[in-house]
Amino acid sequence: MSSHGSPCVLLTRPGDLNTGLANLLSRRGVPTLIRPLLEIHELIDVTHNALLMKLDEFDRVIFVSRHAAQFGMTLLDRFWPQWPLIGWYAVGNATSAVLQEYGVIATCPERESSEGLLALPDLEQVDGEKILIVRGRGGRDYLATQLRLKGASVVYLEVYERIGVQYGPALGRDMERAHVNTAVLTSAAMVEQFSDSLTDGELAKLCIVVPSERVAEVARKAGCLNLYEARGTGDEALLQAVITALGATRS
Repeated sequence: MSSHGSPCVLLTRPGDLNTGLANLLSRRGVPTLIRPLLEIHELIDVTHNALLMKLDEFDRVIFVSRHAAQFGMTLLDRFWPQWPLIGWYAVGNATSAVLQEYGVIATCPERESSEGLLALPDLEQVDGEKILIVRGRGGRDYLATQLRLKGASVVYLEVYERIGVQYGPALGRDMERAHVNTAVLTSAAMVEQFSDSLTDGELAKLCIVVPSERVAEVARKAGCLNLYEARGTGDEALLQAVITALGATRS
């Protein structure tokens, strides 16, 4: 936001999810400011138990985020000393790595998104199948909707919720002091939370890195003008988009 000093990148993911990208940028001499826009809280719901015990009745189980895998596998591990022979899917490499910690090898798409999952050959023919989607409360319904259109029966297991962090005008002041000119926003919820804390003028000056066209569209409607789309939410994909954005600001 400032024209003075070395350009800084704002990282906004919850908890420790900013560490990987921050380290990659640090190796390239790019400073970062970390301000998580969402907090993640586990959902405790005893009614989940009946669903967890019926895991073997599903043909496939899909984990749509790293937090879904972390909280979901912790729950499932209590009921299943040996995993049932079903199809396991992860939205991306970080999510897949969590499943591997539990001895599960999951299929994941090259592009880390619901669209990427739906493009997998395994999920093209699912008519008559029963699919469990492990996710956060109030998540995107696109994946379930498309699977149902293909004839599948889809059930949600919601294992966490997202709570917005309220920075108010302090966020803009912190960004000004740090010379932030690029922000990484990896979900529509983050875009909405971010835009609520900044003025239209502040948003318009920033380069915004997003993981998909869907999030980019939300950002456009919020008043973000300089958008750079990464090929998913992985650290390497985001890094390349950030480098492109920083190059544009220096040219």
